[in-house]
Amino acid sequence: MGKKQKNRARAAARGTAADPARMAMAGGKRLGSDAKLVGTVPQTMAEEIAGRSGVAPFTFRSALILGAATVLGVLVIPYIASLGGVPANVSVLVAFPLLLALALAFTRCFIDTDRGFSRAFVATFGITFAATLLICWLALYQGMLPF
Repeated sequence: MGKKQKNRARAAARGTAADPARMAMAGGKRLGSDAKLVGTVPQTMAEEIAGRSGVAPFTFRSALILGAATVLGVLVIPYIASLGGVPANVSVLVAFPLLLALALAFTRCFIDTDRGFSRAFVATFGITFAATLLICWLALYQGMLPF
């Protein structure tokens, strides 16, 4: 096989299970056609990392959900509430901590792992809600952000 044909073969394999970069990530083993990626690593590697550390990695889907919850809680809902006469700092203080805590607990327990509704869900929700509420209160009512 000539050099030109090797490069064409690599270009054709890019993004598939035969991609040399993906094979290198899997420890040199050839991944099957059903290889599922979790974020940027194969699912088997993500499960191994989660097993060693005890923490599941964030996926692209969970990051998008968290970003959407942040945009809703900080921009969209306060804008809609301001049209109704509610001050922006009040609507941010109510909407943002609740949406962020729900999104984080949901993604960690339902999307990134298969725990479901458990003590981990309640603990993640409670801690995130309290921390975000404190940060929003300090930022909005103690003069850190001028609204």
